This record gives sequence, C-alpha cells and structure tokens, in this order.
Amino acid sequence: MATWEDFDADSKEVEANLALMATTSSDSDSDSEIDE
Repeated sequence: MATWEDFDADSKEVEANLALMATTSSDSDSDSEIDE
C-alpha cells in the first residue's frame, strides 16, 4: 500500500501537471470543457 508520503508526492506531481497543462494549452481543445 502507498504511504501518505507517496500520496502527497503523487498529488503534488498531478497538481504540477495540471498547472502546466493550464498554462500551455490556454487556446487548446482541452480547454473547451473549462468554459467560463
């Protein structure tokens, strides 16, 4: 089983990836779902 440390590291990596995608694909198709 994963420890809380593993989970924390994974969640931080996911957050980093989401932030990266949000900044790099502002005009991309992947942004169509997040229509403000």
